[in-house]
Amino acid sequence: MNWLEMVGFVASAVVAVSLMMRNVFWLRVINMVGAVVFTVYGLLIRSYPVAVMNGFVTLIDLYYLSQSFRKDYFKVLEVDPDGYYLRKFLSFYRDDISKFMPEFTGEVPDGAGVFFVLRNMVPAGLLITETDGEGKLWVRLDYAIPDYRDRKLSTFFYSHQGEIFDTHHYNAVYCKASTRSHQRYLRRMGFEQTGEDTYRLALHHPVHRKEKDLVM
Repeated sequence: MNWLEMVGFVASAVVAVSLMMRNVFWLRVINMVGAVVFTVYGLLIRSYPVAVMNGFVTLIDLYYLSQSFRKDYFKVLEVDPDGYYLRKFLSFYRDDISKFMPEFTGEVPDGAGVFFVLRNMVPAGLLITETDGEGKLWVRLDYAIPDYRDRKLSTFFYSHQGEIFDTHHYNAVYCKASTRSHQRYLRRMGFEQTGEDTYRLALHHPVHRKEKDLVM
């Protein structure tokens, strides 16, 4: 095997890895790296169709990556815990939700706070909160649909807390996390571990009016 073949194998491996990414942003980044390597490989072996095609893929990835940095419009929409659309949403994404938050049973208590976060008017995320018998506010579900997992939604959840959490009555929010991916996510969002699988986030951000439109 010569070094040119090694370049081709590396490019193939990078593209294969990109297709295993759950996060669309990182899928684009890694796929673009693979496409760039393939473009170079095509030029080195003088296979111009390979170079042209992968150069085009690189441009496509660059375009969509640039779109991920544009300003997006966010809106909080509180819905009824027994709403028809909520039930359909939870049913449709049930398997995906269970991978990230297996603690969530799919049941939404009557007194729960249920908030869809609209991103450019698309219901991109869902957050469900509930107060326990001790008066603590818990996040029972924090979910973003696959096409919108670029951290903008989670940043919105926890940096604009007044949109979703009642910061007049609660000074902290709690969440249980039994999977490592969920635990890492909570730590990135500023949660601190308080038990084996319990995490706490202090609520201290300014309160925004719920009817206010936010651009990030």
